Amino acid sequence: MNLLKITPLLLCGLSPLVFAGQTLNSAGATQTQTCYNSLSTLKPSISALDSTKTIDACLNAKDPTKQIIINCPSSNNVGIDGIDKVKLKNDGLAANVFANCLSEIAASGVALTSQDNAILTQLTASKIATRSQITKGKTAKEKNDTTKRWISSFELGYKQQNGYDDDGKRTGFDQGGVTGSLKLNGRWKNGWGWSDAVTNFEVGVAFGQNPTVNEEKPDPDAAGFNDVTDTIDGYMKYLYSPGHFMATASGDSVLSFAALAGIRSLDEATQGNELARYYGGGLEFNLYSTGVEENSNALPRARVGGYFVRTTNHGAMTDVNLWVIQAQYQLVADKPFLLGFKANLGPDDLDDYSVTLSVRQDTAKLLSFFGFITE
Repeated sequence: MNLLKITPLLLCGLSPLVFAGQTLNSAGATQTQTCYNSLSTLKPSISALDSTKTIDACLNAKDPTKQIIINCPSSNNVGIDGIDKVKLKNDGLAANVFANCLSEIAASGVALTSQDNAILTQLTASKIATRSQITKGKTAKEKNDTTKRWISSFELGYKQQNGYDDDGKRTGFDQGGVTGSLKLNGRWKNGWGWSDAVTNFEVGVAFGQNPTVNEEKPDPDAAGFNDVTDTIDGYMKYLYSPGHFMATASGDSVLSFAALAGIRSLDEATQGNELARYYGGGLEFNLYSTGVEENSNALPRARVGGYFVRTTNHGAMTDVNLWVIQAQYQLVADKPFLLGFKANLGPDDLDDYSVTLSVRQDTAKLLSFFGFITE
């Protein structure tokens, strides 16, 4: 058996395996023990691939006739997803070497016992990436990391909010209309804080309805709001969480400092108030269905934010400070239905409230539905 032939094979199989702490029952597996003894002496060729770890540190035999454990030492560097990826990679390296060794023994004509074959099956069953998954110089995992850093999503739904009569008095929660939005959100891990610090940047455009002052209504100057009109809202939002007590270890919930700015157009508003510009900051909490890996992104299941915002006009008033409270929750984890709430709290009882029920999807699914993309 020429063990040095294993080295080039490793270059095709260094992707991590979900194999940490795996125990192999080697009772009756004669060639498995031969592999273990041989690999423990294969230090030069293995350490050339990873100078920080050697194969004899990864394979540990407690009673070599019955049990072999593949479990590399921890690297003490756990990502925001709670996974030690250096350790995982080295566990995978050890398992791949072990599997290739057994395969070479079988190819040489030496008969494997049933227990040897069971161990070989166990070693090869956990692979995440193989040569068939490597396309255009990238593995499937690497391509997934790239596409999941930025997520584009769209929402379409129905919004119910306060209505107003011609004199500016609320008529109840009786105004409804269609609402929609398009968002592009990027998420990445950074070094400006603890090890689980994370940053989000979002740009979006929202279509819907908001209260306004309509100059065609009687006595508009005496009214805070006297109409609800169509609006287009374009915005940018930056979220930064230093991690630690503001984020869980798995990244499934993150509290962030928020800064936002935007422009809102108001159809049928009084002259000069058709375009409102706003900016501000606050706090935003995002809850995900599962932990979010480093340098990847996901659509949050729940989002709650509180912001202090200054806007150029609000109703008939100019340069107004508002408190904005916004929340959204995915009703069922595996269904795209969202329930939302928003409150704009302004001076002189210029408050408005709305509730939204919408459907959210990744934009790629929409483009695929219409045939623009095929994957």
